[in-house]
Amino acid sequence: MEWKTPTMTTVTSDEKQRIQLGDIGPQEVFQVTRPDADHWLLTRLHPPAPPKRMTRAEVKQALREHPLRMKMTWEELRAVTREP
Repeated sequence: MEWKTPTMTTVTSDEKQRIQLGDIGPQEVFQVTRPDADHWLLTRLHPPAPPKRMTRAEVKQALREHPLRMKMTWEELRAVTREP
């Protein structure tokens, strides 16, 4: 019968109070909570998926449905943007 000895991974902070964990890659983001004075809980935050890009046909359809038109005349725009 073979004995299984449990192991514990320990880390030590450096002079700048940082620790390095082996399974974590660069630029990963974690939420840190502290349930009590002796425990730290790290929860990995997954970035949201990027929004789906519109196809060329979808862009053309959107521009047809909602054309870009000014709601004021050039004279009104000049009056609003110029200093008196």
